[in-house]
Amino acid sequence: MSEVSKKRQKINVENDESDKGEFHVVLNRSFEIYNTLQLENTKLKLNLKLNLMSANKRKQENEELQKSLSEKDMH
Repeated sequence: MSEVSKKRQKINVENDESDKGEFHVVLNRSFEIYNTLQLENTKLKLNLKLNLMSANKRKQENEELQKSLSEKDMH
């Protein structure tokens, strides 16, 4: 193998290693973004459940109040 071919091969190997490094940086960043989005999604789902529970509780309290008012009106 000529000296030029050896240098080209060395450069190609270095470029491959550099590309792998960049790929891993991008891949790691993608996982960070994905995990952050999953966490935010979970927070939003929990917040929604809490809001629904709160709304259902208020609805039940209102129904009970309406019922007691109706009963008082009948007496």
